[in-house]
Amino acid sequence: MTKTKRNAVITGIVILGIVGVLFLIPTLFNSAHMTVGYGDWEVDFQERLLEYAEFGLRYDEEISGFFYNEQRVRRFVDTPSLFQYDNGIVDVTVLRDSDGNIIGLNVQ
Repeated sequence: MTKTKRNAVITGIVILGIVGVLFLIPTLFNSAHMTVGYGDWEVDFQERLLEYAEFGLRYDEEISGFFYNEQRVRRFVDTPSLFQYDNGIVDVTVLRDSDGNIIGLNVQ
């Protein structure tokens, strides 16, 4: 192998390593944040599920999906959350008042 080819290979490996690290760092920090805040997130989610149930929306933990009137939800929006499922039928958007209370659902 010539010196030029060897230097090109080494340069490529170094650049690939730097790019890999740059993409890995945000993932590591994001995972750490998720681990620390997991308990609070789970409590908030459970509270929201109770609110949704009052409007006929239920969450099936086994398939990790929402149902509205026994139909699988394809797209569920409750700002800032968005869930999308490939095999759903209905689209549901949660409508809230200025205080953050649910006032209804927009179902399409």
